[in-house]
Amino acid sequence: MNKKVIYFVLTVTSVFALGIFLGLQARGNRGETVPEVQEEVKPAATRPEEARPLVGYPAPDFTLTDLEGKTVRLSDLRGQPVYLNFWATWCPPCREEMPDIQQVYTEKGQQVRFLAINLTGTEKTVQGVREFLSAGGYTFPVLLDKDNAVSEQYQVRAIPTSIFIDAAGVIRYRYAGAMSKEMLEAALEKILP
Repeated sequence: MNKKVIYFVLTVTSVFALGIFLGLQARGNRGETVPEVQEEVKPAATRPEEARPLVGYPAPDFTLTDLEGKTVRLSDLRGQPVYLNFWATWCPPCREEMPDIQQVYTEKGQQVRFLAINLTGTEKTVQGVREFLSAGGYTFPVLLDKDNAVSEQYQVRAIPTSIFIDAAGVIRYRYAGAMSKEMLEAALEKILP
């Protein structure tokens, strides 16, 4: 082999190894993905007021139906803080956080609108979603994202993803990953008056 080929092979191998090393570092000690956290950012004076699924921007509007077929439109909830949770029944971290969401909903459901948005397009059946909720005793409102358009609109890349919207309709906090009761309560404080 000539020297150019050897240098090329060593360079490619080194870059590949570095990529693997950096990827493993980003996953943490237990091989879990590091949750996406987007802290509150105050909108800049020059920032346009167009809706974007980012902290500091007005939340994009959407219309979905709940399990009873009732239509819910986000913009109709303006004036109230809103908690969105994107989830699916087949998602282990989603299932893990559900009891905590239920407990906080029971305690704060009069102060904050809870909307659990099921990625119905990834589920086997809507009946399966109903059965999961019934078996767990979950009573918070669930909306059906049948074609996953709202999860795409909100740029949900991992589930569960939680989005906290203040009464003015501005996203104040966003978190990808399961939230404990304590984490959920702390995040809700960012949108409560």
